[in-house]
Amino acid sequence: MGRGEGYVIAKDCMGYYWLRGDATARAERIRQQHPEIASWTLVSNLGVNDLSDMDQYIQYYRHLEELGYRVVIVSVNPSDGKRKDSNKDIDTFNKKMSESGLEYLNLCGHLREIGFNTTDGLHYQKDTNLEIWNEINTYLASGWGKEGEGHAADTALPAEGAGQPVKTEYSGWLCKQPEEADGSAQQPVSGNQ
Repeated sequence: MGRGEGYVIAKDCMGYYWLRGDATARAERIRQQHPEIASWTLVSNLGVNDLSDMDQYIQYYRHLEELGYRVVIVSVNPSDGKRKDSNKDIDTFNKKMSESGLEYLNLCGHLREIGFNTTDGLHYQKDTNLEIWNEINTYLASGWGKEGEGHAADTALPAEGAGQPVKTEYSGWLCKQPEEADGSAQQPVSGNQ
């Protein structure tokens, strides 16, 4: 599998109901189009727009696991500037996700440690989006996770996605690294959650 290969479903300003509806429907269509792929990993970086829906997210992620998906929950990531007051609620959401027993990747702490750049206190600039993309791919490539199963991908996608196939439908919710990629080069996902 090559660097940056996968399917990405994302849309700005979405949350739980989009996940349950449009995002899951799109993921299922992609999965049905590729019966040759036996193992699917869904990476979700949602929650900032509906921080009070923690229990609904957990319940739905468990449902997705029952459908045979490996689900990796990425933390809701930090805000700053005029939106920094949200960080207390973000921390509460992330704590609940991390204690859920589901596979969880804490990038919030990583971004607070290395720093991050936003356009408006909530939505990230390109450099921070690329950092998130790279960290997710590093995690997937490492074989980390609650069962230690790995889904290989290289650790970085170059700026502009030069020469790297990423099948993009919509504009990361679903991230699957297929055995072979047949898509054209696309840029990594933009936006915070």
